[in-house]
Amino acid sequence: MPLDECVRRFKRYTGCSVVEAIEAASLHCAQALGIDTRKGTLEVGADADFVLLDDDLFVCSTYLAGDLVWSAATGSHVSRRMQRAI
Repeated sequence: MPLDECVRRFKRYTGCSVVEAIEAASLHCAQALGIDTRKGTLEVGADADFVLLDDDLFVCSTYLAGDLVWSAATGSHVSRRMQRAI
């Protein structure tokens, strides 16, 4: 199941806050893997990989290294930089 569905279900089943649900899917996983200085955070110096969610926790867009790689508004989209990498 997609990770955004997991976040929605976790929030619904546990009654936790949106922040707690998102941290459980991002920051806490990165901490467990020992990569929380690069992943799971929006701190300066971390990788610029992030997902924008709507108010209902559905994915609006996905960015890798700061580049838009997918947008719900336009459907699947791969940036020029990612096309070169593929």
